[in-house]
Amino acid sequence: MFDSTTTPPSSPKPVYAPGHAASHITNHTWRTASNSTPYLLPHLHSLSTHNPHLHFLDVGAGPGTLTASIATHLPSTATIVATDISPSVLSRAESHFTEKGLSNATTRVASVYDLASTFGEQSFDVVHTHQVLVHLTSPLSALQSMLSVCKSGGTLALREADLRMQSIHPSTPALTAFFPILLKYHASTGGSASMGTELVSLAMAAGVPRGNITATMGTWCIAAREDREAWGWAIAARCREGPMRGKAVEEGWAREEEMDGMARAWDEWVEAEDGVWGLMNGEVIIRKP
Repeated sequence: MFDSTTTPPSSPKPVYAPGHAASHITNHTWRTASNSTPYLLPHLHSLSTHNPHLHFLDVGAGPGTLTASIATHLPSTATIVATDISPSVLSRAESHFTEKGLSNATTRVASVYDLASTFGEQSFDVVHTHQVLVHLTSPLSALQSMLSVCKSGGTLALREADLRMQSIHPSTPALTAFFPILLKYHASTGGSASMGTELVSLAMAAGVPRGNITATMGTWCIAAREDREAWGWAIAARCREGPMRGKAVEEGWAREEEMDGMARAWDEWVEAEDGVWGLMNGEVIIRKP
């Protein structure tokens, strides 16, 4: 339960703990409106019918591939803005928007903790974020910031993983050993592994009445060959090098050779024709009072 009586830090430092290495961005570029925002699409269609000129903000958009996919469900008269804290990753988003012919989509470098200073209060009809709050040390501050730039009567859409809810097949000792390390590393960066199931509590702590919050759970199923490649090889790369491997070895969670074994296990899982990995995500639609 989030304590709304405790004043969060006034300006937390905007940090994306996993970083923007290729092994992370690969997962981001895999995301589409159909696999990552199915809960939001009916609302967008309804809102667009009544307001074809709506303003849509995508917070923490990364390389912009999900933003561009969502844009196909909005009228060309809508205004779409994608934000991130990384100018370099936003340059990729700009290139992707150009490639897709999205003349109504732009990017802005902005902190999730202080969106109003960039855009002004009550500037957007829809504010969306996906797999951002799960990484933050101050998710309540971030949600309050997103609420501030959403118009009264507007819509906030949040989708965040619950990292405790994962299942993989075929399961091997090395893969079984990997997931506790993932949770430990995530906690060490200040994120919340249970954010997916905490979204209703978070919204209420931010002052949203319970009646204005609709909660659902959505899944990711990583089973098709191309999906296993996008995810499995990226995770294998993180086991071979990078901050998660370094932290695991430093803290004694695993030895170097064990991390190497996990990397090989992920490579083998990619090649397994019966490979399936399921993950749960919490979803909320908030109607701002």
